[in-house]
Amino acid sequence: MKHLYRTTWLLSGVGIVLWLAACQSPEQREPLHLTLLHINDHHSHLEGESLIYPLDALTDAPLLAARTDAGEPPAAIQLHVGGFARLASLFRQEARAAGAVLKLHAGDAITGTPYFNAFQGEADAALMNAICFDAFVPGNHEFDKGDAGLARFLNALRRDDCATRIVSANLRPGPASPLNHPPIPPYALFERNGHTIAVIGLTLAGKTKASSSPDPDTRFLDETTTAQETINALQARGVHHIVLLTHYQYRNDLRLAQQLSGVDIIVGGDSHTLLGDADDFPPTGFVPEGPYPTQAHNRDGDLVCVVQAGEYARVMGRLDVQFDRSGRVTHCDGQPLIPTDPTLLYRHTDNEWRPLPDSDQAALREPLSHTRALRWVTPNEASLKALAPFSAAVDALRQDRLGAVSNTLCQSRLPGEADCNGPDTLPFGSPLATLVVESIHRAFPTADMALINAGSVRGHLYKGRVSRADVQRILPFENRLLTVSLSGAELHSVLNEAVDYALNATGSSGAYPYASGLRFQVNRQADAGQRVTQVHIQNDDGHWQAIDNEQRYTLVTANYLASGGDGYRQLAASARVLETSGMHYAQPLIDRLRDANAQGQALPAPAASQFSTRAFE
Repeated sequence: MKHLYRTTWLLSGVGIVLWLAACQSPEQREPLHLTLLHINDHHSHLEGESLIYPLDALTDAPLLAARTDAGEPPAAIQLHVGGFARLASLFRQEARAAGAVLKLHAGDAITGTPYFNAFQGEADAALMNAICFDAFVPGNHEFDKGDAGLARFLNALRRDDCATRIVSANLRPGPASPLNHPPIPPYALFERNGHTIAVIGLTLAGKTKASSSPDPDTRFLDETTTAQETINALQARGVHHIVLLTHYQYRNDLRLAQQLSGVDIIVGGDSHTLLGDADDFPPTGFVPEGPYPTQAHNRDGDLVCVVQAGEYARVMGRLDVQFDRSGRVTHCDGQPLIPTDPTLLYRHTDNEWRPLPDSDQAALREPLSHTRALRWVTPNEASLKALAPFSAAVDALRQDRLGAVSNTLCQSRLPGEADCNGPDTLPFGSPLATLVVESIHRAFPTADMALINAGSVRGHLYKGRVSRADVQRILPFENRLLTVSLSGAELHSVLNEAVDYALNATGSSGAYPYASGLRFQVNRQADAGQRVTQVHIQNDDGHWQAIDNEQRYTLVTANYLASGGDGYRQLAASARVLETSGMHYAQPLIDRLRDANAQGQALPAPAASQFSTRAFE
């Protein structure tokens, strides 16, 4: 027993308090009411964003005094939402209103905007420390720069005195990995109101190994087996309030809840899933995929509360959980919250947004409060101060104008996903990924075709001016272009493997192939390895013909895919490298924007005929 208490003290850092708590019988302790405040997948989106709210979406919109330059009342207002300065205020506001609180981040903090390209996680760490999370689990993108890149980010995170606990139970760094100094523990223990709460970290195994760049000898153990073994060890030590902090995808979290004994709460990430009631969100830009919280039952039949909070620092989840004296969950509820600046703007002219008059501000906030996810907060001053030195460098990138696009170009991973321009879907997939791969193909005119994966393109490219910062945001990785040779039969296998991996629950939709000079059809109902059919290549005269299994073709792609990333193992095994250009995969788009701009033109959206997926059934 003494050894038990000594171990608990060493692992928790609050040994005496936990020892006293452990000495109490369940009957002596009051039931625990716990509030979890959480985010996930912010991907270096440190600033907020603008949100257009059409006033006709309000059933009780007031008559406003404001008028446009044409003398008309405004049809919509602009809200400033999200970002770490507003999130910091919201975390403080909600923590003050609660009792026992844990602040959690479910991974993928880095990669995705110029803030990461320029500062390699330093900026993210500074803004995260302004919130001071209790625990953080590394996601797959934390490994984009190898174990050394993650160690660099974690060292920056540890530099502050807030002491965020880094946890991952299934991560096993190789012997020489810098992640061993200091080691990452499987869980952290917290004392709240006389109760011990364990937060166990889980990092998505297959996707991290296949789609990111951990060191070759760094391993990731099976998520379910590792979680159960860790829960069992904690329960043997008398810990009965179990939170899984997972970077494992929403659907996987639901399956995990049912397979495990002893789990109470799962706070997740990776799938960027927004949960909640659609009526609680603004009418544009927020599409929930399930209830918040989603209630499941574990292998014991006990209630498990599963949550996730969208993406890009736009939303904070607030989960309230009631436990009984024995540590079982009896009730959970909560609300995803959008930190929103209280100053509302209207479009006075096409190019100018102005604050509404004070009377209109007050009149609108009441009907807007019916959109329950909105929370009025002013940006946190300490966070703004922490951001300032980083934003100065990013602002310089924003001033480097490359050109323009004539339409907002949506990014989707799979065909059939929502069109960011309206209520329709994108039947052939991403216009933005199609533009990117076509630009790459144009830069290598002797190649028969070009191929990228959906996950190499991030976010939408908005209509109008495009800066270098915009391109870094949508193409944030260090991918370099090369040309390879492979046979028609090998190409067919590569496409099938990519589609299989994209559709597999343990894979990644980011593997989905986008091509130029190549087209194909996908039957999702077919067996693995047989889903891609009707593979055709475009001849020099513009006509399409079926690929020849025996003929060799020249393909331009990224070194990431050519080395087997994102499940492209067949490409790594069969392709013969012809030329390593060293060109960054964003450069062809940059050059094309500049060329069009020199001619006084904006790049148009790809025509329907340019999409490589011709059917997705």
